[in-house]
Amino acid sequence: MNTDKQTGFLELTEALKQAFSSDVASVETYEENTKGILPSGSLTLDVALKGGYPRGRIVELYGTASSGKTTLALLGMAEVNKLGGKALFMDMEHHFDHKWAILNGVDRNQYILNPQSAEEAFAMIELIAASRAVDLLVIDSVATLISKQEIGKSLGRVDTDEIQERLMSEGLKRISGAVASSGLVVIFINQMRRKSSLYGTQTINPGDDALQFYASVRVEMTEDHPILKRDNNQQELLGSVCRAVVTKNKVAPKGTSAELTIYYKTGVSREHELIQQALDCGLVTRDGNHFIYGDYRLGNGISGVKEYLDKERPDLREELVQKIMATVA
Repeated sequence: MNTDKQTGFLELTEALKQAFSSDVASVETYEENTKGILPSGSLTLDVALKGGYPRGRIVELYGTASSGKTTLALLGMAEVNKLGGKALFMDMEHHFDHKWAILNGVDRNQYILNPQSAEEAFAMIELIAASRAVDLLVIDSVATLISKQEIGKSLGRVDTDEIQERLMSEGLKRISGAVASSGLVVIFINQMRRKSSLYGTQTINPGDDALQFYASVRVEMTEDHPILKRDNNQQELLGSVCRAVVTKNKVAPKGTSAELTIYYKTGVSREHELIQQALDCGLVTRDGNHFIYGDYRLGNGISGVKEYLDKERPDLREELVQKIMATVA
């Protein structure tokens, strides 16, 4: 490029910045400002996402009831707390389970937000993004984002679906730029609903297509199978195994999946994820029910591995995680 043209181009970018207060940056600068990954709290999902949630992006966790959506979001908050960052939970449903959150590693000093309307929620998101003081924000859930127009109206007098669709479209358009420049990860939890019509039962997506468009990452959650304890012809429900499928990913391949083993009394079993990934990578071998890592016998069964890593060699846990994540970097 000749000198006059290069000088003119630089003058143009400066003029654009001054005239429109817009952010004009080179591809290299843009990459530097937007790069970064926030661990999801689930090792298998981090592997599926090639590192974790991309910073400055919107994420949608969606699925039917009791499929592990909120639990997965709480794991992300716990990971942020562990790394010394800040996370917030926006409880639109007004039934935040603090005991379950603490059980899954969330800091007990965590702050919970309770907006009174969808408009207030989006205004909060915009303010949080502008502050650049928060790493992760969870909104639970899309279906309960109620507009000011609906508040105080008689039931059945307002077309709630149409209002919610418009609100989501306008709200996401309003916050997307602020979120992108702040490095904030915003997780929207979305519970799929079934609706009967002349054509049968359909699964609908609260908020319509706006969230699908603005989300850089979409993860579909389903309950795969229950965890049962059988004893003398009786069975006790101990938990469930939930599957997370990455259905959209703008920064890595989609179609990958992960499994979460959730025990209702003790929370998510991170050892299941760790051992399975270590086996897949060839880092750990199996001798009967014993797991072996190099010269170390990690234990008999998953419970034995957990006890060994918790009490005797906690450093090996982090060593294994680093080696596993190095394979997907």
